[in-house]
Amino acid sequence: MMYIAAVSEGSEKYEREFERLQQLVIASNGEVLQQELQKLDREYHSDGEYFLHKGCFLADELGRHEEALEAFRQAVDITPADPFAV
Repeated sequence: MMYIAAVSEGSEKYEREFERLQQLVIASNGEVLQQELQKLDREYHSDGEYFLHKGCFLADELGRHEEALEAFRQAVDITPADPFAV
């Protein structure tokens, strides 16, 4: 059960980050959004789960599918054993 709780907490952290970014999309502030994505990339550079969330956000919210694929590739590179990344 502790594993499930830990995974849930990690996922919620990323969900909050991307909900915040979604507000920037709504406000149509693309430059700030790009800066925030770069900041998050640096902060979570070694976390495959972050890049999974980033890929979904880029594809679903922004329609930036090529960038989403790159984020998914980064997730697989970081955590190749993660079945969700593959």
